[in-house]
Amino acid sequence: MKKISCFNFFKLCNPGLAKFAIVCVAVLLSGCASWQGTNKGKDPYAPESVDPKLFQAERFGEEQSISINAGYFICKGKYIPPPYIIRRNGLSIHVNDVMVLGPIKWMSPDMKAPENPPKIPDVGIWSGSATINSFIDDTFIYYESLYKGENPPKDKTMLQIVSEQISKLPNVWSAKTDEEKDLIRITMWNGGKFNVSASALYDKMNVNISEEALREMYKRAFDRYVDFFKSNKIVYRGFKIAEIEWIENTKTFYEAVKILNNTKTWNSSKRKSLEKLDFGSEKINNELISTFKPSKELEKRLYDDYAKNVNLKQERTPPGDKFK
Repeated sequence: MKKISCFNFFKLCNPGLAKFAIVCVAVLLSGCASWQGTNKGKDPYAPESVDPKLFQAERFGEEQSISINAGYFICKGKYIPPPYIIRRNGLSIHVNDVMVLGPIKWMSPDMKAPENPPKIPDVGIWSGSATINSFIDDTFIYYESLYKGENPPKDKTMLQIVSEQISKLPNVWSAKTDEEKDLIRITMWNGGKFNVSASALYDKMNVNISEEALREMYKRAFDRYVDFFKSNKIVYRGFKIAEIEWIENTKTFYEAVKILNNTKTWNSSKRKSLEKLDFGSEKINNELISTFKPSKELEKRLYDDYAKNVNLKQERTPPGDKFK
C-alpha cells in the first residue's frame, strides 16, 4: 500500500507550495468536513455540504476526464463501481461526484472589502453547522478587513467580536474564544461541536499565494487522480481524513477483502491480519473493519484481476473458493 498525506500530496503536486499546504491543512481535511459539526441522525455517506462559492469555479474553471473503467474506488467503506469520472470544479476534485479534495480558503488579492457585516440568517434552532458556514465565512471576512483598516476597534479582539456575532445565530448554544490557539469553539443546540480556526483559515499566506500557483496545484491534483484510476490502482477515501491511499498489487486488495468479508473472525484478528498483509494505514484499516460493505461486483472484479496475474495451481486457489 502506498500512502500520501494531505501535505505530501500538495508537495507532490507542487513542491513550492508545501509550506502553504500546512497553513491550509485544516480546511483541506476531508473536503472541509471540519466545518460540519456532528449532527445526530445525519447520513454519514451523504456528500459533504460545502459552500459552492469556495470552489470559485467561475475564476478557476472546470475540467472533466473521460469515462474510466479501470481502477477501484472505496469511499467510506463502500465500493463504488466504474465507470469513474474525475472532475475538477474550481478549487475541488471529485470522483463520481464524491469530493476527494476540498477547496482552500483563499481570498483574492483584488477582493473588495465588504461594507457591512452579514445579516443573521433565519435558521432553525436544531439546524446543523452546514447551514451557517457561509455566515461564519462572511463574518470573518468582514471583521478581518475592518481590523486591517485605518481605524481598527481597540476594545475587543477580532476573535471576540466574531465570536459574539456567531453567538447570535439561532442554532448556536455557545461560541467561546480561545485566544491562545486563535480559534472559536462552537457548540450547537443539537449537541454538535466544532472549532473555527482564524489562523488556519485566514493567514496572510492565503492571500499572498498567486492565482496561477493555486490553479496549477489543483490542475496537478486532477491529473494525479486520473492517473490513479487509469493505472488500475485502488483509491481509498475515508470519513474524516484526507489520506490518499492506493494499491499497486491487486492481489493485496484481494486478500484484504477476504479478511474484511469474514464474519466469523473477531475485529482484533482482522486488524492483525491486515497489518501482517501491510494493507493500509492503521486508521484506514480500523475504518474499513467497522464500515466495509461486502460487494459481489467488487469480489468478481478482484478475483478476475487476481486470476490473470497468478498461477492458480501454484497458489492452490481453485476458482470455486474465490472469497470463501
